Amino acid sequence: QELIAHQNEELERRRREAEEVSSRKSRLLASVSHDIRQPINIINLTAEVMLGLADNPALTALAQRLKSNAHSMTELISDLLDMAQIDSGRMHLNETLFSLNDLVVGQCGELRVLAETKGLQLETELPEQAIELRTDRAKLSRVLSNLIGNAVKFTENGRVTVTVKASPDRDALIVVRDTGTGIAPEQLDRIFDEFAQMHKQDKVRTGWGLGLAICRRLVDVLEGSITVQSVLGEGSTFTLTIPSRYVVGVCGAQLHKQLEAAQRAHATTAC
Repeated sequence: QELIAHQNEELERRRREAEEVSSRKSRLLASVSHDIRQPINIINLTAEVMLGLADNPALTALAQRLKSNAHSMTELISDLLDMAQIDSGRMHLNETLFSLNDLVVGQCGELRVLAETKGLQLETELPEQAIELRTDRAKLSRVLSNLIGNAVKFTENGRVTVTVKASPDRDALIVVRDTGTGIAPEQLDRIFDEFAQMHKQDKVRTGWGLGLAICRRLVDVLEGSITVQSVLGEGSTFTLTIPSRYVVGVCGAQLHKQLEAAQRAHATTAC
């Protein structure tokens, strides 16, 4: 009995130490983030001024590179803070009622300029009547931003399509499909791991390898699932599933027809 009690005390001590280390790490990251964001904002503003005044192509290119690097650093800080918050166990759902259609339209609107500068089409396929969800809008928005942003980043020609639909089980599905470089089979198993970086066709690494890892962690918090299918050189398809218990409203004749068609297809496959 004394041995068991001693072991329990030791386990409890180690647990408290681990929680304290995690808490200190989160506070440190938050402090560093605050201190770093200010010079990054100054760099970004300086680059904006340079772009507005520069007539020299070399200076314009330098300013654009400054903006790109500042944006990359801001993304890294946000990703590290998200990872720290998730790892600490202090990330919880803040449920609100919202339209999934509106959320997807808003996210695509924010990224459409980036797609158009690359000559890409960013398209949406939405049900006539909106699917209403009761879940954490901010976290789902972060997931969609990462998925759509990645699709644009790794697509040089063609289009990125974001589809919203309902499954036969009335889950909400968001499908992000691109005609980009695709993912090699040996990379698919670790695509959602921390610091796993995909390579573009020119072998240049892009990003910090945290975006998809954060997507998976956030989707776990949302109690959903995320899967990927990809063919190297042809493109990738990411499917995000939000369970039906978070779907508040699925209505409209068009959507009912879609559900009936999906259910018939599901029944045929089962046979």
